[in-house]
Amino acid sequence: MSYREKNAKVERAFGGGGMLVIADTKAQVQKALRALEDYREKNPGGKFILVVDEADAMFRTKDRSQVFEQNLEALRATNPAMTVMISATPIPFMLEIVAKEETGGEDIEFINFSPNSNYLGVEDIVPLIDRDGKKVYLQQNELTSEGHAFDGIRIPYANPKVKALYDDALGHEKGVLLLDASSPRVNADSNIYQKAEAVQALYHKKEIPLIAVTISGGKGIHVRLPPGLEAIGKIIDLPEDSKMADDWEFSLTSSKFQKWRNNLIGDLLNCLDAAFGLSVPIFVFGYTKMRRGISFRSDKRVVTHMLMILGRGQNASGVAQTLGRATGNCRDVLGDNGFDCVKVLTTSNDLTTCIKMNNYINEIGRRMGQGDTIFQAMTGATVTMPDDANFARHTFREIGPIKGRKKLIQNAFEEEITWGPSEEDTREKYWEDTNAQQVMRSIGRLTSAHKYFDPDDIKHELIECANIAMTKKSILQTLNKFVDDCLVKKTQNHVGGAREFQLAQNVNWLCKFMNPAKGEVPDEEDLQCSSEEESIVSSVESEDSCWSDIAKAATNSSASNTSDGSKEESPNRTFDGDEQSVSSGRNISTAATISPEKLGSALTAKRKALAVFQSESSEKRKKRKKRKKRNPYSHLQGVEEFGEGKWKKICNRCADTFDLNMRTPVNLKDLYRTL
Repeated sequence: MSYREKNAKVERAFGGGGMLVIADTKAQVQKALRALEDYREKNPGGKFILVVDEADAMFRTKDRSQVFEQNLEALRATNPAMTVMISATPIPFMLEIVAKEETGGEDIEFINFSPNSNYLGVEDIVPLIDRDGKKVYLQQNELTSEGHAFDGIRIPYANPKVKALYDDALGHEKGVLLLDASSPRVNADSNIYQKAEAVQALYHKKEIPLIAVTISGGKGIHVRLPPGLEAIGKIIDLPEDSKMADDWEFSLTSSKFQKWRNNLIGDLLNCLDAAFGLSVPIFVFGYTKMRRGISFRSDKRVVTHMLMILGRGQNASGVAQTLGRATGNCRDVLGDNGFDCVKVLTTSNDLTTCIKMNNYINEIGRRMGQGDTIFQAMTGATVTMPDDANFARHTFREIGPIKGRKKLIQNAFEEEITWGPSEEDTREKYWEDTNAQQVMRSIGRLTSAHKYFDPDDIKHELIECANIAMTKKSILQTLNKFVDDCLVKKTQNHVGGAREFQLAQNVNWLCKFMNPAKGEVPDEEDLQCSSEEESIVSSVESEDSCWSDIAKAATNSSASNTSDGSKEESPNRTFDGDEQSVSSGRNISTAATISPEKLGSALTAKRKALAVFQSESSEKRKKRKKRKKRNPYSHLQGVEEFGEGKWKKICNRCADTFDLNMRTPVNLKDLYRTL
């Protein structure tokens, strides 16, 4: 079809009350804008309705920097008679309205459709149960590309838990449809094709035939039939004018992946059911294409099992959309095949987040039905939300594509926290983990005086207060696990190049995960700051303010030196602190720009050191060696004298300072690099 014919067809659609369907690309939206302008030139006052499906994925940056976003905003600004935003996970774009509400914003009419009796929702998706009756969950990043070997066959992104899910699915007689969203690779080693082939080979050894289907954005849909399946396959009698007749050209004797040219996977599943019946299980392997927009079902087969483990970079709405591939109006078909629920293997927090996110959406609909605005309903401005709708505390992920929106609803929920399956799974995970138990106790002692901490704080605190030695790497790995399980969260603060952490809830909540057999569990009295400690912390805060004033003055001085052209500022080096060299008194502002923010982060280390000091017993304080008061920039004179990289010479040059403080040449290099 020529460009002129396309334009004429679009014009007829507009003029005759037709429908124009466009993809979420900048080019498509631009074409729609031009068509709309032409339509209104010939039909002044012409009206149209704008419907945006998958609306939560349309706004991707806070400042609308993407051209697609700008074009979509221009389309919304053409005054449609009505704008309808549709999504199964509407929270991200509703948060955009909340963000505007803080500066005057807009209000909307929220319609939450109630499902019928045939609908199978996230509440009907249950975790895998082992032989002992316990719920089975994965840990974040538990599955790796190395995978696991079963009967000499290596399956990437698999372990015994995954095999248990496969075995459970293959234990049913008919209608099995398993979705595997675990391998993000398509072309690299350990990709979805290799995993599909390995799973087929494993169960071929056990004489269990299964059909493997792969789906990816770049390569489309492929099918691999297992050896021996030709014995039960039959030719499908399709009408000659059917499009599927051209798409179905599979060789029943081929063991290679064969491409399905039709983009609709539902048609493929219908063809496979017609050719081989419901007794042959089907496993679908994918990742990105399983996140939204595709319905994985045929007329007689729906999803029965699902493996879902998404990376840390995926947002919570993407997780909910992925799990939503197993939901829909399919309860009757599921029951006809002998199933009463869908079984999933994923992390406990991801499953709980999806369930509570659904509760949160339902609660918003109920409150707006009672007269609340969208802002009041989402932020709990009238009455705080119940904990069974508090999905945010169960996930370390961003809510949607735009970062930082979680803080808009951080005060929307009631403070009382209920104990649930995800908390039980977290406690069981760390109950016998000695390292995790000691790190929890160290965090409890540190946060009694200051809410921020980093791996170095915990390392030194454990040595000085508990006489326990742990490597920084081990501590960091434990902290990252705590982040995944929402015991702690990362902050934007950095001290010496290291990211700081803080508790996700409070210390008393952390104590619920401490095993008394692994050490004493602090009580409330132990974890409260004394009035003396609070006054000390307050004095340190005052000192921070003083240092920030000095930093601002020094920054202004550096800027003036640059503006007159006499001295040039280095773009790659930023120093915190006083720019005067202590030893020589020479001004070194020619290569330094002081950042008050970074200086404040550096002074946070003083507060953390203070927390360690406050948590020590009086006896250990007496034994502790008193360090010499050190200016962090005293080694810069050595850099000027010997040059960058001569750290051993610099260390020897200032031995009276660095030896007393146990500083090594490596310490000096790291300090210089992070300034």
